[in-house]
Amino acid sequence: MGGEWKKKIISIAVSCISVLVWLLILRKSQADKLIYLFCAFCSLSPSFMFILKKEVMGHTLKRKGVVFLSLIFSFLITGSNYNLFRENTDTINTIKGILLFASTMVVMYNALKVLYFIFVSFEYKEYHYSEKDKVFSFLIPFLFCLLLDWIYLFLVAYPGNLTTDSMAQIGNIVSGKYSNHHPFYHTLMIKACIDMATFMGAGVNTGVLLYSIFQSVLLSAIFAYAVRTMCEVGIPRWVLLIVSALYALLPYHWVYSVTMWKDVVFGCTVLCFVVTLYRCRCSIGNEKTNFVMLFISALGFVLLRSNGLYAFILVIISLIYSSYHNKKRIMWVAIGAFLIAVIMRGPVLEYNYVTQPDTAESLSVPLQQVARYICEDGPLNEEEYALLNSVMDVSQVKEKYQDWISDPIKNLVRDRGGNAIISDNKLAFLKLWIDLGVKQPESYVSAWVDLTKAYLNSSYSNGMIFYNGIVDNEYGIVREVRSETLNSLVVRIEEAIRDEIITAIGLCVWLYIIGFGFSILNDRKSYLECLPLLAIVLSLLVATPVSNEFRYVYALFTSIPMVGVIVLRKK
Repeated sequence: MGGEWKKKIISIAVSCISVLVWLLILRKSQADKLIYLFCAFCSLSPSFMFILKKEVMGHTLKRKGVVFLSLIFSFLITGSNYNLFRENTDTINTIKGILLFASTMVVMYNALKVLYFIFVSFEYKEYHYSEKDKVFSFLIPFLFCLLLDWIYLFLVAYPGNLTTDSMAQIGNIVSGKYSNHHPFYHTLMIKACIDMATFMGAGVNTGVLLYSIFQSVLLSAIFAYAVRTMCEVGIPRWVLLIVSALYALLPYHWVYSVTMWKDVVFGCTVLCFVVTLYRCRCSIGNEKTNFVMLFISALGFVLLRSNGLYAFILVIISLIYSSYHNKKRIMWVAIGAFLIAVIMRGPVLEYNYVTQPDTAESLSVPLQQVARYICEDGPLNEEEYALLNSVMDVSQVKEKYQDWISDPIKNLVRDRGGNAIISDNKLAFLKLWIDLGVKQPESYVSAWVDLTKAYLNSSYSNGMIFYNGIVDNEYGIVREVRSETLNSLVVRIEEAIRDEIITAIGLCVWLYIIGFGFSILNDRKSYLECLPLLAIVLSLLVATPVSNEFRYVYALFTSIPMVGVIVLRKK
């Protein structure tokens, strides 16, 4: 008995020391300290559980799985805080790095044990709802969301919110010259609304209004579809009420509902895909309708964002791996939708003379890495300098480079006409990119981390959550604010939520990683609903043009209530 208590005391001491070291090193981190403090609090909890003789972990394999998850978080947290290791001498920085990695392992392992204990212990009584209840479970959230969306639209944002990206798509429609820089099929949705307004004898303002109405109805319907699905599987009424309130009241939902961005429709589509995948997998509702919805949402997943294509490849791989018995139809529907979407993105666009995004747009991360190499005075021989200078003005790189956005460097390439040169000399530039990375790998790693760390670690202050207005334009689109009080309130809300948990991108990604890992450890197929969102994040890690852009991961926030319910449901 004495030996057992001695082990427990040592375990508590190690946990406390690890938490102390962890917080001391991370006190200067740029990330949100509140999330770190919460992890530290959770980390100490298992120690007291052991004292109370409550078993947190069971099977050895599950214990190893939690160790592996804590290892992932150690890499994410330590790597994202690399700047903390540049304050002192190399020896001290190395020691700090090792201490941070080791203490993170201990802290996150203990914290994950607490979360795992909650995960396996979570139970609730499933309800059996009447058909009338199921109808209302869709109708009430739909009307509630739509009411708030339209209050905002008609009193504050009439005829809708438009940014420079929105104007670029409207410019495509007006000129008749289309680009897939912003997804062509999303531009067609906007065009349909503007054409309808023209047919009615109205102007472009009415076309924008019709699009805002269409998008708000779509978003409200998909949210209600998620709540209805929860109702059909017997989720308690209080959960349905909370989820409905989140979809209706979170401010970015009703502002985004009338913002002309591809990210909003993509967020709808991804949530629809996740919900329908779950319905197909668990045989909920009408089978034929479910498979039609799965096909349509899979098409939208691939067509409505450039990175959707690459993310969906991972989804297909997961479906192939998990397919069994009659559920193979899910895999074949997804593969069929993917193949059709590839044709629609390729030959169909080429046939209709739709230009693809330029080369620089798809090279955000490599261009940032090369620029960082130059900014840190990496050596260039004459041949390397001449090759780089042929595609961008090397002398301006230090002045233009910003570690959080790749647009300034991409514009240097565009200004010199470098896209064509890169396209014609792909192998030469690939070799150059590899050679420079071998010479100074720390420059490449630093550039990549600075451009992606907000998607990987805790939470960082956001530059902008949503846009409330219409940019200056040549198309005669004007904004009409009918309630200055509400407009001022929206502005204050946007400023207030930038640093709050409800907009924490890194935390949201962490929750998906934990849900994915715990589902696999308990042999639950719910990892399939987590994977599409993680695949979107992975695609951003290799191609994001902007760090910490909330709208890029809006799909994660539309889907997390549904995915949370799916992961916690034991059946």
